[in-house]
Amino acid sequence: MCSGATTMFQTLAISMLKQITGMTQAEVEAESGCWVCYGISQAEAAILVLLNNLVPTGSGSGGAGVVGAGSPEGVVVAPPGTVFYDTVGLAFWMKLTGVGNTGWTQVV
Repeated sequence: MCSGATTMFQTLAISMLKQITGMTQAEVEAESGCWVCYGISQAEAAILVLLNNLVPTGSGSGGAGVVGAGSPEGVVVAPPGTVFYDTVGLAFWMKLTGVGNTGWTQVV
């Protein structure tokens, strides 16, 4: 297994999730510290904490931190700059263009 790619993905995921949730590094570390006791890495614990702090809108109205099942393309109406987490494909999408439900690009 390529641990370098895993570390890079975890760093990117943590960075994106911190922006979406608005959590500080200190908040993430405080909440993820207890998970490390269960034998998972600090990065994995941080990702769990950040994912737990995403707030699903369920409305398809857009905004930072939108969560849903499947691709948002053609489904979720949002302004450009909105980030979407797909709980089925475990992927991050970003709305790059448009004002309707198109213009989404998978970024991770």
